[in-house]
Amino acid sequence: MNVSPDSSPQRQAGFTLIEVTIAMGICATVMIALLGLLPMSLDQMRDSRIMTSMARISEDIINDVQLMKWEEMELLDGEKREYDDQGTRVRNVVSQDAQRVYTAEIEVELEGIFVPGQTEVRNDYAKRITIYMGPSRGESVNMQMLAETDDRYKKVSTVIARMDEQKQKD
Repeated sequence: MNVSPDSSPQRQAGFTLIEVTIAMGICATVMIALLGLLPMSLDQMRDSRIMTSMARISEDIINDVQLMKWEEMELLDGEKREYDDQGTRVRNVVSQDAQRVYTAEIEVELEGIFVPGQTEVRNDYAKRITIYMGPSRGESVNMQMLAETDDRYKKVSTVIARMDEQKQKD
């Protein structure tokens, strides 16, 4: 009985060294490509977490402003508030605290705003609220300057109008 070398049981049972080498080369190439994407995805995840926190912070402040009496809004001008990394307001922040803290500085335009189309008329029933936000650990920083120069700091501006008070005075 003649047995050909191609039909031996040992030959059919495994992979050749060339096949294994090619498969390992393909796996290594794919792994290198995936590892190259890891830092970029981590940066995007960090940026989205920061954007979400800052959106929650600005929403919290704007909600507070909308619930205030019109005359009390002026008291917010220059106020600083601290928030945790989830966008929840925290009080009594210690500068050595290990948690990441965001600081929000509120600016209220006290004179009212210019009406679009009428450059010389201020509307006393509308006020611009500007919020400067950024990461900090309770230290004092110039939020306005940092919002213009550093990508980690943001500026949010909105206009609050009191139409009911305008009708009462007219």
